[in-house]
Amino acid sequence: MALRMIFFFIAFVRLTSAFSYQTALRSVLDPNSLLTKSEENMKFVKAAMDVVRKKKCNLNICFAVDGSGYMHGKDFKMQLDFINLVAGIVSLDPTSRYAAVQYGRRSSVISRLTRDTKSFLLNVKGTVQQCSSRTFVARGISRCARQLRRAKRGAKKIVVLGDGRSRFQTYGPPRDPVSVSQAFLSDPSHGICAVGVNFRDTSMLEQITGDASKVFMVSDWESVLDALDALVVQVCGAESAAL
Repeated sequence: MALRMIFFFIAFVRLTSAFSYQTALRSVLDPNSLLTKSEENMKFVKAAMDVVRKKKCNLNICFAVDGSGYMHGKDFKMQLDFINLVAGIVSLDPTSRYAAVQYGRRSSVISRLTRDTKSFLLNVKGTVQQCSSRTFVARGISRCARQLRRAKRGAKKIVVLGDGRSRFQTYGPPRDPVSVSQAFLSDPSHGICAVGVNFRDTSMLEQITGDASKVFMVSDWESVLDALDALVVQVCGAESAAL
């Protein structure tokens, strides 16, 4: 009798775990997104979800969105879908907070730092592309840093997204991307990751992050999920777990 009860309990735990997993998966995904249409892409999503399920992120994250006019509208939409996917996965840890800004010739706030996942996802989904002819990535990093100052606890991470077709411009120090990034990274609980699409030269992104292992390169926006689980590992990394 006792053995039968143990078998019943194990079966129940497995069933409820599978149900919880599928429920979480549905809550994260946009059914209309091109990024999640294939079974291969779903493997990347599940792997990233497992990262968050196994460790607490305790994370404040801000996404800097490339608003360049050299990106096609479909690619800009996939950039937004990717941000919402990462935020949705990170939200499996209820302590996480998220913000997003768009950078181009100027920077603008998409969503202020919040724990309200639904509000964040809707704000990102409704973002209008700036279509800038010049792209100042330092402004995006600086605007994200200001958003993250609102957080009193937890690691603070910036994810910079950039398209290699953009015409990146810069001012001299201290308003150049490297100076702005170094000021933010002076706190050991802070971190920057970069997702670069179709870049021929990654040196700028490596200087921004301060670590080549935190730069994730893909050939096009349809392949951006190739970087998903590795990116989630980085943003939910040692700095986050220690706080």
